[in-house]
Amino acid sequence: MIASLLAPWLLTLFALTQTAPPVATSPATAPSAQQAPDPDAPLQDHEVARVDGVSISADTFYRYLSLIYARLPEGNQALDQLLLEEILQQRATASGITVNEAEIDEVFAELDSRAREATDGAQGLVDSVGAEKAEALRHGVSLATLHRKLVAHELGLASPADADDSMLQSWLDRAFETAAVEEAPLADAIAVTWAGGSLSRATVGARIAQILTPADLTGLLTELLGIHVIRHRAAVMGVELTPEAAADELLERQRQVSSNPDSAGVTYADIVAQVYQRSTAELVASPKFGAEVLLRLMVDIEWDDASLASLFEAERSQFQEQLGGPVEFEQARFAVIKKVRQGMYLQLLAASRIVRRF
Repeated sequence: MIASLLAPWLLTLFALTQTAPPVATSPATAPSAQQAPDPDAPLQDHEVARVDGVSISADTFYRYLSLIYARLPEGNQALDQLLLEEILQQRATASGITVNEAEIDEVFAELDSRAREATDGAQGLVDSVGAEKAEALRHGVSLATLHRKLVAHELGLASPADADDSMLQSWLDRAFETAAVEEAPLADAIAVTWAGGSLSRATVGARIAQILTPADLTGLLTELLGIHVIRHRAAVMGVELTPEAAADELLERQRQVSSNPDSAGVTYADIVAQVYQRSTAELVASPKFGAEVLLRLMVDIEWDDASLASLFEAERSQFQEQLGGPVEFEQARFAVIKKVRQGMYLQLLAASRIVRRF
């Protein structure tokens, strides 16, 4: 009975926070990047990786996740969850409403009974979901119970059980509408401000990390490490990111869009807005775009047209297969350059001393 009254969005929160491996939380005083005495030493609690002795903190990684997923479904979901939790906690504190352990235990007992029924008594709740997931569910139960008690209090209902799903959802909708949420610029350490305070990008990123799969997290950490090694190599080579270089990269991407017969009338800016939900200026300011431009500039220095043409001739058949028919170097130029850039990127990673948590 009681378990069936849990707010659906909180149960969804529990289900979605079970895919990612735990990542150490970075203390507020922990540095985001510092030189370690031993590049191969075990990672400290606040670190997710170390590349060539430079520390990458959990907060740095979380901020990167928040930036990558800003305005995308995963980012919006994480932000909504955190805002709703903050709203619930603040409103409940103002009203003097709390949830005690006995109330949570009562719901847990019913969920445990359901788990045993589903497995013919073989497994209880903790056996079914594991200790870590059970703790996450316990947190969700606490919030859902608090939500129902708060709605009953504000509506003057005789019992929290009298608050049905439509009342709960209406309360959430009104609370969110009056929260006056304002998005901060993507480059800011703050993700949003609202009537009750603010949420940092690191906090939002930590929630996104709980939603993503382990494979996604591993790939995104590799991406962040790649940005670091590209920047380091560019500094060694004296290569700088300039507005002119960024503009050239945008023009090249527009040429690639225009060369596709299926994209008539579509600009690269349209794709950025529709797929990534940001402006071209925001894209240009992102760490990933900057690293991609630096990589292009480094390739331009080390590979001239003659070298690119030689690579094409050596792998002509592969490029023709990739491009779907007989092509000459000029037609395959972008594919050749893309292959060279990818090769340089992988070489930079392989040449780096990396210690990583996942």
